[in-house]
Amino acid sequence: MAQRLIQSIIVLFAGFYLTACAGNTQWSKPGTGVTQMLRDQARCRNLASIEAEKELQLDQQTLRHSPSDSHDNYRAQMMTFEAIKYRTRLTEQCMHQRGYQKIKS
Repeated sequence: MAQRLIQSIIVLFAGFYLTACAGNTQWSKPGTGVTQMLRDQARCRNLASIEAEKELQLDQQTLRHSPSDSHDNYRAQMMTFEAIKYRTRLTEQCMHQRGYQKIKS
């Protein structure tokens, strides 16, 4: 029980860390205003969220159909953590494909 609590806390903090890091990313593209950049970023995040959600659902289906054990909760949390990372990576790829460069603030 204590191990499960520790695992949950680690995944929770890792998710907060990724969210905080992703929120600090600024994008720049010569000749593009802030309004257009925000529109492009919103589109990229939306597309990335859709894809990451599909992958997460497939992973969750696999977990539901596999033999159950005491680590299922941890595996489910890690799947969510990986989906967040995947969504961030897809968002960045989309922005790069649209000609933006990342600027850390």
